Amino acid sequence: MCATRDVRPDRRLPAAQPGAAWFVVLPDTERATAAAAGIPPSATRIDHCSGRPWLVGRWSDGEFLLAEVGTTRLAVVGHCPVGAAALAQWASRIRDVADVDAVAASLPGSFHLIASVDGRSRVQGSVSGLRRVFHALVDGVTVAADRGDVLARMTGAVVARSRLAARLLVPNAPYPLADDTLWQGVFAVAGDSYLSVSDTGAGRVVRWWEPPEPNLGLKPGASALRLALETAVWGRAYTEPALSCDLAGGIESVAICYLAAGNGRQLTVLIAAGDGRSPGVELAARGLPHVRRLAVSPWEVWPPYADVAVPGPAGDEPLTGIENRANVLATAHRLAAAGCRVHLADSGASEVLQDGSAYLCDLALTRPFLALSRARGYREAQRWSRRSVAQIWTDRRDYGSWLVGMGRALTAGLSAGDTAPTGWGSPFRLPAWATADAADAVRELIADVAADVRPLARTRGRHDALWAVRQVAYRMRGLAGLVASAGVAIAAPFLDDRVVEACLAVRPHERTRPGRDRALLVEAVRGVVPQATVRRPLEPALAVPEPAAPDRLRADLLALCEDSALARLGLVDSGRLRSACDRMPESDLERVALSRTLGCERWLRDLAEADLDSVADAIEPSEAKE
Repeated sequence: MCATRDVRPDRRLPAAQPGAAWFVVLPDTERATAAAAGIPPSATRIDHCSGRPWLVGRWSDGEFLLAEVGTTRLAVVGHCPVGAAALAQWASRIRDVADVDAVAASLPGSFHLIASVDGRSRVQGSVSGLRRVFHALVDGVTVAADRGDVLARMTGAVVARSRLAARLLVPNAPYPLADDTLWQGVFAVAGDSYLSVSDTGAGRVVRWWEPPEPNLGLKPGASALRLALETAVWGRAYTEPALSCDLAGGIESVAICYLAAGNGRQLTVLIAAGDGRSPGVELAARGLPHVRRLAVSPWEVWPPYADVAVPGPAGDEPLTGIENRANVLATAHRLAAAGCRVHLADSGASEVLQDGSAYLCDLALTRPFLALSRARGYREAQRWSRRSVAQIWTDRRDYGSWLVGMGRALTAGLSAGDTAPTGWGSPFRLPAWATADAADAVRELIADVAADVRPLARTRGRHDALWAVRQVAYRMRGLAGLVASAGVAIAAPFLDDRVVEACLAVRPHERTRPGRDRALLVEAVRGVVPQATVRRPLEPALAVPEPAAPDRLRADLLALCEDSALARLGLVDSGRLRSACDRMPESDLERVALSRTLGCERWLRDLAEADLDSVADAIEPSEAKE
């Protein structure tokens, strides 16, 4: 077994965030000594077999497991319900970093997997994207981390202005723009790949994962999903004495609650404002007589942007949903006060349980008559135009061409339009307050990737399904970082890799049927959730009047516009942004646009508060304005 010892570097680099979990992985070379010197002295250190530092950071005891067999080191950081003996057995079979494929494909949970084999290292996150890996050159060697801002501190990196411009896109930045980090010189490793680092410090990204072929019917697929979901929920219930989960108006949250309650541990169900009066929620709650209920009253709900003027934790990405940050933190603090340290969320269920309508583009090639029947159903329900339906069969652009086409229309304005699956995804636009410089920056990014970009899958529906999972995982990752500051860990069982794989293995036209919402999950939880609850569609939460924003909050928003960091970077027009904040948008897309922009604005300000780099300097030299 390798000896471990403390590192006493200089203090030129502060911790990423007080109390936050993080880690860096260093190569097994003397050249990494200088890189290691920038790591806080309070960090935990684990060595390569050579005695050089390998894995350094801060993590909780319950989120870390290490196996050491000969010259092999295998570490799991995150949630993985396996014991030390089982992990050691896996480690004993590893002769090369490529052998870790079998481990990564078998272990349940949501975690980072890190290996050191004869001086070579391998670092990877989760397939879903919930656990991410980043890398950068630090003093000439490749260093990996689970947070981009940690590497930014080690390298002195600044914010990449063009990538920040892409974060203003509505409803979302497309693949691969949203995969990029916001730091110049810091790179992300996709969830389907791992970072391999040699004993000289050279790194390369290797793809190891492919989605399963969708060959299963609904019933066999439901059996596989039930096993995977039980493992995901029970594994957390086994290690946590007090869990909490949401009880809302959908079968996803009900399934999580019943699976967690079946373990026999203390369970607290969180009922959001409005759901407490829902007959469907009350029906589901009757089958959970021994759980503790924690209800949020309507008068406890904060208005949108209630704390936008208050500095928050500066993560490595802007927070999605900044308008609801006050409510998220208030709920997290309430759960912590109730003794709940882990909260099971149903996030990701919509994305993994059924495809978006883009699967019709694939179905049109293999089963055209079924595709036509399904398209008619969608057209009636969602008011698709005949032209849009026809494009399901006629629009056959490759992904790069579609990106370029969308780039030409960046400033065409926000319009809901219809949602028919044309092209490779939803059209993306810049908001009205974005500048021409912002549009040019995004178009340059698109031009840089369009020639060589490959979609996540050969077919449009498959690409859309994988990208939807990755997007919700990224949002959930930001939310997890936020609630962690309140002392609560948030888990998303539907985004565990084995659960994602179980869902993707089902034929899209069987798990996605008009009029049969969440058919795969309904079949999977038969016998777990009472039939009365399964048969009765649980209605959405009853409408709760959104608290009106007081004049003080409007003043806070206008103050952000007056001294906008985004405006100083030349990405938004502060006058147009001020007008939008003054009237507060009414359409959903405009609200999303404002949320995206203010999330980026708050993030830039929080970076300055964290003393990382001043906002005025947070622009790479190649893009500096006169």
